Amino acid sequence: MTTLTILLRAMHDSLLKKDSHTAGSIFEHLIGGLYENRPFERLILGEDVAEFFRKYIQDEKPENFRQLRRGKRKVERRIVSAYQYFLKMIGEEAKNRKMSVSDFVNFLFTRLKQRLIAVRIKVESDADAYAIFETINSKKVELSVSELLKNYIFLQSYKVGTTILADARKKWQEISDNLSQGEEEIEPSQFIRHYWISNVDSVSEKNLYRAIKNHYKDKKKEFREFSSHLTNESSLYAKLINSIKDINEETIDDEASGLLEQIKVLRVKQCYPLLLSAISVEIPKGQFKALLRAIIRVSILRGLTDRNPNELEDIYAKNARLLRKKKSENIENILKEIMRFSINEDEINRYVLDNDISEQLARFILSQYELSQRSNEIRIGKVSIEHIMPRTPENIKDWNMSSEKHEHLVGQLGNLTLVSTRLNQRASNRSFSEKIKILKKSEIKSTSELARLHEKWGEKEIKERTSKLIEFTLKNWK
Repeated sequence: MTTLTILLRAMHDSLLKKDSHTAGSIFEHLIGGLYENRPFERLILGEDVAEFFRKYIQDEKPENFRQLRRGKRKVERRIVSAYQYFLKMIGEEAKNRKMSVSDFVNFLFTRLKQRLIAVRIKVESDADAYAIFETINSKKVELSVSELLKNYIFLQSYKVGTTILADARKKWQEISDNLSQGEEEIEPSQFIRHYWISNVDSVSEKNLYRAIKNHYKDKKKEFREFSSHLTNESSLYAKLINSIKDINEETIDDEASGLLEQIKVLRVKQCYPLLLSAISVEIPKGQFKALLRAIIRVSILRGLTDRNPNELEDIYAKNARLLRKKKSENIENILKEIMRFSINEDEINRYVLDNDISEQLARFILSQYELSQRSNEIRIGKVSIEHIMPRTPENIKDWNMSSEKHEHLVGQLGNLTLVSTRLNQRASNRSFSEKIKILKKSEIKSTSELARLHEKWGEKEIKERTSKLIEFTLKNWK
């Protein structure tokens, strides 16, 4: 319904100066009340985005609002993006069909009216509406955990009374706002699952909604407390994901914020239930940073081998719940248990010198190595990975090796370096003699230095640089 409404708006705006009559007919589908005392929106979205949608899509003259607001949050930006996409595609499709925009929109509008059927189900109460919503899911229409849980919370609150329902709506809006703060907007289903693992039990996202319903089946009072607790912890979770410092630096200070940023770059999500417990029970910031460092070290060292990264998930989950019961007195034991999953240096050296490395981990290690070589900051997310010996060289003979040897070496850590996106495109698949001229111009110190120090590039140089970077890694994360 949302997508269709945006499409109708784009069709209306495409016609506005070309066919005002059809444009007016389309607009009648955006609003109702043509035979009522006043017009009204046919579609009203959730409270978190209803006003933006109304002003950007459904308002009769949205121009001034659109100039001021391009969408601050992800959900708003999606609305803007969808509208712009439809505007563009209406023009392109008209051109492809060799039709005028006016004729194509008229054709499309007719087809929509002929072929699209909307069914409205009238119910006696909100409770019936919530029940129907859940029935939709039983028909295999995919709904997210957060959508289902929101519906369930509202249904249970409605049964108690309208005041409780209003409070539940307010709390859910707070959760949405909390998860939208910071640079990265957090998927609510991810937060709810990590919250549940941290507080109650380990469960897959597929089984999460059923687990929550079963847990609170005959616990109405506890369920209302769950809703409030979920609201409170959503703010803490957003701090973890977005590396937001505490105002009073009780737990997350500058150093902890930097460590959290490293965890985000490494994409180690299994640890968040444990970290959520840690800041929820307010362990001392020294212990919190020790926990972050242990997680980073183990994640890096295991990432350098073929060990299953999910083996730690159960350890993090179990200790997350234990920490809530015993608080900081248990932190030393948790650190010891995490460190048991560390990998010895011999195994790492054997594996890395003979295997590829993930580009995500390579970017992290190379960025940390770059930081150790310079005094100013580098944004990890703003750089690209460059294969010094390219994955698809223009001529394999330029590199003095067989295709088999090339395939074996091209993805190894020593063959990777950091460049800006612009230089990455310029360097591309060139020979080393051509590529080295480009890399020398890099603002990234470790890359320009590599280009100055090497006149040729092959197996020996790749192995030596791999060993050097692994030595740095092991030393840096002792």
